[in-house]
Amino acid sequence: MGTDTIRKIIADAKREETRSGALQRYFGEQLPELELRLLLPKTRPAQKLVRFVEQYIDYVPDFIDSATTISRRTEAYAYAAPFLHIAEDYFLTPPDDLSQASGLLALLDESFLAQRLLEEVNERHNHHFQQPLLPVDMMRANIIVHHLIGDELANRLDSLVDHTVQRLVDREHLFQQQRYAGFQPQQAAASAWQELPCLSSNADVELRLSAELSLSRA
Repeated sequence: MGTDTIRKIIADAKREETRSGALQRYFGEQLPELELRLLLPKTRPAQKLVRFVEQYIDYVPDFIDSATTISRRTEAYAYAAPFLHIAEDYFLTPPDDLSQASGLLALLDESFLAQRLLEEVNERHNHHFQQPLLPVDMMRANIIVHHLIGDELANRLDSLVDHTVQRLVDREHLFQQQRYAGFQPQQAAASAWQELPCLSSNADVELRLSAELSLSRA
């Protein structure tokens, strides 16, 4: 696994952002558009958006490492491994059709690809075993990032994830073989779940989808 390399790339991008402030300026320029879709913090919204993005990106190697550990313990690694390797490749060797952005903005695109693929792995594991591979819901954060990078690019990246998943569906029989063999992953996963990194959101980043506000007022 290349998560050590991913973490180094992330650290370099964070140092560059500290020096240049490029992503914070970008979000500052995009605030009028983002406020139509997201409920942003009232104070220092651009700065807190950068913090949210850093957390989102940081979780990529954490998720990959955790999914690798848990899938090995639950004997689901033979199925999960191709997805995990591709999630790494999205980050280490981005597809050609990604934007020409640099720094944290570029890593946000790559992280969205990786996180969406991991979300698909989680959902498929849950479908077959009635239990997620990682006990964390990535959908909400992924929807927020969808809005941060824009519909056009996010939809193209979603299509790429869908294409990747379809190329790997022939490995579904591995799940079926394990199910027919009476494999039960619950006990194997329980101890591994205790070793997951902290995945809670930073309290300073109070991002909510506008739709959530509408529902809360209904």
